[in-house]
Amino acid sequence: ELPSGHMAAKRIDYLNYTPEKLFSVIKEHCIDNNEPLVVSNMNKHINWNTQAFSLEKLKREHGEECDYIQTLQRNYKLDSRDQHVKSISKSNNINSHEATSAVPTQATISTCINPTTIESKLATPKDNNNKIKKAREYKILGTKIDKMYAKDIECPQEYTQAIQDVIPEYLLPLGNNDLFSLLPQLFQAKNFMCYLGQDQTGTPIHRDLCGTMGHNIMTMGSPGAYAEWLIVVNKDREKLASVLELSKTERKKINRYKPDKRLDQGKSVTKSSFLESDRAWLSAFKVNKSDFPVQVIIQKPGDLVIVPSRAYHQVRNVGVSIKLAWNRITAQTLEYAFEDQLPLYRIINRPEVYKCKAIVSFTINEWYNQLLTIKNNPTKELDQLPALRYGRESFIKDSKILLNIFLKEIIEPDWLPEDPNITTDKEGEVCIIKCDFCHTDIFHRYYHCEDCDGYDICMYCYSIGRSCRHVNGMVMRQGYRKLTESLELYKGFVELVNSIFNEEVVIDGSDCLNSESPSLATLCSRIESYRKAKGNGLNTFKCLHCKKNFTAANLAAKGVSLTSIFKRPICPAASVRPGLPEDVFICKNCSLSCKSCIPLEETNESMEDYDLVYYSPASFDARSWGTFFDFNVNKTCDYPEVTLVPATPSHKRKSEKTEERPKPARTLSSTLSSPTSSTATASRKRKANKVEEPERESFLVVTTKKSKLAPASLNTHHE
Repeated sequence: ELPSGHMAAKRIDYLNYTPEKLFSVIKEHCIDNNEPLVVSNMNKHINWNTQAFSLEKLKREHGEECDYIQTLQRNYKLDSRDQHVKSISKSNNINSHEATSAVPTQATISTCINPTTIESKLATPKDNNNKIKKAREYKILGTKIDKMYAKDIECPQEYTQAIQDVIPEYLLPLGNNDLFSLLPQLFQAKNFMCYLGQDQTGTPIHRDLCGTMGHNIMTMGSPGAYAEWLIVVNKDREKLASVLELSKTERKKINRYKPDKRLDQGKSVTKSSFLESDRAWLSAFKVNKSDFPVQVIIQKPGDLVIVPSRAYHQVRNVGVSIKLAWNRITAQTLEYAFEDQLPLYRIINRPEVYKCKAIVSFTINEWYNQLLTIKNNPTKELDQLPALRYGRESFIKDSKILLNIFLKEIIEPDWLPEDPNITTDKEGEVCIIKCDFCHTDIFHRYYHCEDCDGYDICMYCYSIGRSCRHVNGMVMRQGYRKLTESLELYKGFVELVNSIFNEEVVIDGSDCLNSESPSLATLCSRIESYRKAKGNGLNTFKCLHCKKNFTAANLAAKGVSLTSIFKRPICPAASVRPGLPEDVFICKNCSLSCKSCIPLEETNESMEDYDLVYYSPASFDARSWGTFFDFNVNKTCDYPEVTLVPATPSHKRKSEKTEERPKPARTLSSTLSSPTSSTATASRKRKANKVEEPERESFLVVTTKKSKLAPASLNTHHE
């Protein structure tokens, strides 16, 4: 009995499948077809440990592991029930934003998960027959109650063993089909999480980080409890974006409160990052006016929900439940991450958390070492290698994907002839630096300002005009390990694979490094030289032909970026003063009329029309200066109208950059987050500022209650 626009997701019975048959079904349905799947009755497996997953045991053994945790009380009205939701977070947790508007109180975790005090306050769900009823069908309470949603809590150790006894190895976190397991423990983000949900708590619509596959199993539920999942697959992303446009309140908060002229012109409204903000709720009204299917799952105890890569999903809890959740990374999910998610993260300032470049590098290195054992020991069977446990065809396919990412997304952008003037990081400083603007993980080269407390940004941000206040003073730095070592690993892996399989199963594409097209590092180096040479005139470009002046802001508004300007070779017909780096620009009109000029690249549409909704505000770090489409921060393209202080770069390494283990998760003794918070880790050097709350939106299908969303605390977000 589903409302219009909804359809039931596929559901299978775990007891009817062997591990091999289940693997085939998941591969075909979730991976090849990109559809969600429910595997039910896992709690009826002979090895299911009901006692291990009980709420009483969780309280008894883990509820007192800390004396007190900070409670952030956040009140909001949920329709006529007038309920209050209490979100709990740890004030000194680097993975959380400070909610400066919250009212702190004190509570022990035992109280938070006491089933007696919780269940006595809950409304009895009316739809106990696994059916979704029409909106507004719920029992109204006449009194106010407190709600808590403990999210992204690090699971107790016994949970790991309990699911290993039931769930096949290829689905387990850090299992044999999870590339997370090949990362050094130092870099592994906590990824096996516990969710303690109360009635009418939930998670806004979102995608799991970095294209990962999501897994969520409900291990305990009060009588009649369930979780309502709404899932929209990635192929319908643009249609979903069209019904989740910015509300009036959101537009006011981003200084973009104006009519959307694109709608009058019949254009799509998908040029908005609001869908990726983890603050949008998909309501029944929005689904009814859409033309794409929304898949529905009613998850009960024993149900394992498998969410395909890049699928959007929203969760609402009915009754009290405990769910365990984790993500897995495969070669295919990494391909999706680099294809469209990581580029978007850099625009909206979303931390990637999972160190995707490091995973690719360490995986290729591990597989290379495994293959060497075959070459050094010919009597050993190839199929005995862990990397080939799922067959030779699967290994070759995954190797091609990873090698392409390694070359095109890691080596080639950072490729630059050896320059002794580039400062190198200290030994041991590997894969630990993040961009202080967009929060992406930095693999090798980046830009650094010592005068701004060691401010670092990635080359992408630098190339589009982002910086600190010392725009013409930032200098390029590079990691301790030479990039040539990565190239040698790439070429060695290709040669070894082809040798062992006695045929050219993978192709060496490293010739692209000799291309005349400049790498990202080369472009950044040219921009750096230009800025230093031009000084106060760094945002002015004089055409070498017509001698007219153009500003960086005006060019950017027309779709001409800094990379467009600096990627072209100098026109041989231009009058150039030799050796001066500022002689680089030729305007569009002159480029078209000159037979020797390469056309000036420009985007089809201006970023000024893009509805940019940050995941983490650009103003989060006061040191950050944005490019022309950033807002609520100073912009580098406004120089020299905005006074800048010229930098005197120092090559001294700041002491605070030490190796740390990233922990985007919270433990049972620390953070219980708000029901609507869901974001990723910010830079460890940054102090959190207040994040504004978006307009309240209604839940979908069985409730129209409105949720005033809490500030986005940074987590791995599995639901």
